[in-house]
Amino acid sequence: MNNAKKHIIIGLLATVVAFAACTKKLDLPDIPHEKKITLIAELVANDSFYMRAGQSLPLTKNSSLYFDLLQNMKLIVEPTGLPAFTLTEYAEEFTGQTYTLPFASSQKVLANTTYNITANHVDVGTATAKITIPAPFTALLKDTAHIQYSSADAIQADITINDDATGEHYYVIEVLKQIVNIRNLFYYNNQWLDVTVPAYKITYDSLVAAGVQVQKYSDTTFQRAYTRQGVYTNDPNTENVKDGDIFAMNKRILLKDNYFNSQNYTTRVIIRNTVSEFEEEARKGVVHIMVKSVPKEYFEFLKAYEQYDPSVGFNSLAPPVKLIGNVQNGLGMVGAAYEVRFSYWFDTWGF
Repeated sequence: MNNAKKHIIIGLLATVVAFAACTKKLDLPDIPHEKKITLIAELVANDSFYMRAGQSLPLTKNSSLYFDLLQNMKLIVEPTGLPAFTLTEYAEEFTGQTYTLPFASSQKVLANTTYNITANHVDVGTATAKITIPAPFTALLKDTAHIQYSSADAIQADITINDDATGEHYYVIEVLKQIVNIRNLFYYNNQWLDVTVPAYKITYDSLVAAGVQVQKYSDTTFQRAYTRQGVYTNDPNTENVKDGDIFAMNKRILLKDNYFNSQNYTTRVIIRNTVSEFEEEARKGVVHIMVKSVPKEYFEFLKAYEQYDPSVGFNSLAPPVKLIGNVQNGLGMVGAAYEVRFSYWFDTWGF
């Protein structure tokens, strides 16, 4: 999906929400309300610090639905036994869409370390979160294969987790594709020509048809853009299968070690090869298979989020999923993880 389409869709969604809010009266209790600091992050060992922060949107009787960007917040990180440091606020392209601001630092997240995070704003108050980054672990991607699963093209991956004997461990497997722009070039008349240009494509085809040995190469540019790949599992020990079925597509695979504590355990992940019909999501890229060890509270949060359906409030009488965060005197979740990553090219992109 290109940026123009993104802005169109986001604009349409905002219009629908605003229209619904303006025309439908909500019978809400007349109770005191206040805005709260909201923190969202997943801090991964050996990566730099990156968080997003904003404020909650209170809904009460006769209240108006509006969004407001909270600026000039201060975020301080205190690692146990190490000096505290401040995260720097800045603005980027998603600020206006999410009404949150990113905060970052070049400091690296340390494994097996506890962090106390304090967010303070003169108008909204103070919120805190305490997290412990999991200890290192190892995993091995044993085998991959192209298959058909649930009537779709898919990639099958067998992953072995080497579980530590000390304590309980919680694992999350997710898959992202990093978009890569690829230019296929060939050398002719002392210059490199792009084969996607129609006139040059004719030249290239004529050279190949004449039996000329054409020098060529592919130029790749890695983008800071990722698309989530849907994943399936047929492992009965996963939370996904216990709560659903083997043909349900998931955002993440969730696995506790109470079935294999202190042993090597192999689970199978099936990766949907095509995310959707949108152009950007069908582009070629590097597939990152990420195996993460996470704390219990973050595991339970992700499990609830996996069950969350944003449309349930509009077309169902089922009770909504409750997302329990770890931000004190505020809202949100500051997650923690130790990650083992496997990166593969599954697309063909030569010419």
